[in-house]
Amino acid sequence: MVDGATLEVQARVPIGEDPHEVAVGPDGRTAYVSNYGLATLHTLAVVDLVRRKPLPAIDLTPLVGAHGLILHDNLLWLTAEGSKALATLDPVTHRVQMVLGTGQDMTHLVWVSRDGAKVVASNAGSGTMSVFDRMEVKQSLAPGPPAVPVEYTIHGWKHTLIPVGKAAEGFAV
Repeated sequence: MVDGATLEVQARVPIGEDPHEVAVGPDGRTAYVSNYGLATLHTLAVVDLVRRKPLPAIDLTPLVGAHGLILHDNLLWLTAEGSKALATLDPVTHRVQMVLGTGQDMTHLVWVSRDGAKVVASNAGSGTMSVFDRMEVKQSLAPGPPAVPVEYTIHGWKHTLIPVGKAAEGFAV
């Protein structure tokens, strides 16, 4: 932990192997760190920023290779490189809420729009960007006479792949 003004190291907190990205939780008191070492590739490290101590790691199994992290609307979005996916994690319960598959190698970093309707992720191993747009599709189910058709809405994501070049990792939106 480093003081942003003086750049003085304030504390060192032991966490998993090969830490990569960091996001501060919605409480401002907890940090989440993606572990990228072989033994910890399925976990997120958790740090108590006030006490400057490690907390129990979050097991993301079956997701593998958590890397990019961003907090949006009290959910932690993360990439799972080894699983070719994105996921959302509830920082309170430590449970994965949703997984979006990219089908692309090395899904690396993630960005979420302010309204949460668009998610962008780089896929460094495939040389693509995944763009997910939240969508609603209205459906009707006609069960046959004399029943009345049932209307319902499916909430989902439209996935668009954009070729960007080999090994592209970072991006700006």
